[in-house]
Amino acid sequence: MDAARPDAAGEYALQLTEALAGLAVHHDVTVVEPGFRGSLPAGDVLLLPAGGRPEPGYRCLAWVHDLAPLRGGLGAFRARFRSAFAASRSDLVVAPSEAVGGALRRYLRVPAARLAVVQPGIGPGHGRTSREDALARAAAHGLPERYLLAFGDCALARRAWAAATTPTEGAGLVVAEELGAGRESLPALLSGAIGVLLAEPLNGNPTRALQAMACGSPPIVADDGAFPEVVRDGGLTVRSDHPGDWAEAISALYRSRPLRTQLSNQGRRLAAELTADRAARRVLLLAEPGPRVVVDQRVDAGDPDRRD
Repeated sequence: MDAARPDAAGEYALQLTEALAGLAVHHDVTVVEPGFRGSLPAGDVLLLPAGGRPEPGYRCLAWVHDLAPLRGGLGAFRARFRSAFAASRSDLVVAPSEAVGGALRRYLRVPAARLAVVQPGIGPGHGRTSREDALARAAAHGLPERYLLAFGDCALARRAWAAATTPTEGAGLVVAEELGAGRESLPALLSGAIGVLLAEPLNGNPTRALQAMACGSPPIVADDGAFPEVVRDGGLTVRSDHPGDWAEAISALYRSRPLRTQLSNQGRRLAAELTADRAARRVLLLAEPGPRVVVDQRVDAGDPDRRD
């Protein structure tokens, strides 16, 4: 995992680990990064929030983030095998979304008693920045005045942008992968964007959408994965297999300032409900030994911080 430029699974793990560091003082848990080959400390519980191989001799909670391989054909066999291996060797399989949880039950036959859903959370310092910081960061990268920040399938993003109706001056598509900005820059870049195009059909981890919403930048997401679980009415959801829908969503964001404001405000409100501390508390409950009560893991369900 690249901590400086993490993917969605890596960002999920970093946000969770940062929260656990402040909450797990009296819990004997160890967080392991994928590919770690050193000596593990003595303890009872291993957490693998970015994925990885469970280790014998510990109570292991292993995360599975990818949805597309679970639903894919023969070409996804290797990735699906890795997920199956982790699921079979762990004490508890954790998914970042109901979409992945459902696929694990359906395609890998993971029993409900060994499966939990812990949605991503955003910690302090990762939300909306000041306008001055956003403008300064955009200027440092030479970005257009009114840019749309895109993640995922670059070709899909460019096709959607080319088909959209956008201002002839001052607007532009910025592909995050090509920008090469580090993790510390992302909140300011998200805060300064007109919106965030998440060109990721069959996405299983909605972290990027949650980051965008926390920064007040309306996300455009596909309807066939995990994004709608957190976006709800805080962004625009399109049919993933209808190219025109992507273009129309982009056009709508540029066309209507009231729509952007409405989505921005609602997105920030929804993102505020999904904190990293909340996710960490749920993980610590799941890590406790003994029989686990199977509960609905979606937003506000079975949550220790739920306000009635």
